[in-house]
Amino acid sequence: NKGTNDNTFREHESKTVSIEFWRLVFCFAVVVYHSCYLTPSRSFTTIFQGGYIGVEFFFIVSGFLMAKNLFTDICDIHISILKKTFIFISHKIKLIYPCFLWAFLIAFIVRAVISGSNLAQILHNIISSILELLLLRMSGITGYWVNTPTWYISAMVIVMLIFYPLLQKIDEKLISPFSFIISIGAYLWLYYSLGTLENPYKWQQFCYSGLIRGVGGIMLGAA
Repeated sequence: NKGTNDNTFREHESKTVSIEFWRLVFCFAVVVYHSCYLTPSRSFTTIFQGGYIGVEFFFIVSGFLMAKNLFTDICDIHISILKKTFIFISHKIKLIYPCFLWAFLIAFIVRAVISGSNLAQILHNIISSILELLLLRMSGITGYWVNTPTWYISAMVIVMLIFYPLLQKIDEKLISPFSFIISIGAYLWLYYSLGTLENPYKWQQFCYSGLIRGVGGIMLGAA
């Protein structure tokens, strides 16, 4: 039993190291992709102009972990779906929010200094950015957006709020095919309507393209 447990631990540790390695790789690709906006021509990052695809990796990992959590708790009939969803989402937010808040504050200050905003403008922008602080940037409601790349976090939270409770109502054997079909449908929508995944802020009749992209990636991970 000890040998079996040791092998299981090593296998789990190996998978964790692999995921963290690829997280680092795709994080680097996304950061370099966004750094191209620091120059007018964007010429020095031509190699990384497809770096936005790295976000898909993070969506897929999030979907995989969501499904893993779902399968772990699926037999616990004593906790309501609403409570399970609250526990899962709140845990996610607790892990992310400290870094998110620091990045928001730094970006807000830098934007205010560069634009030369007066006190009235700063107060207005603070009020208008409340939705971003509530992680509702991808909700479709307009506001003052401070840290543009964090659209991913908003999309992730909103998609999980919708699909985590929904998947709990589906038979365990159907979760994988259901998730795959939803994922393919989301990506096909973006392909035929936009032809690219690059811009998450294209309005798609009822939501931003980034939210549909989040559905595609997260549900692919859940499959």
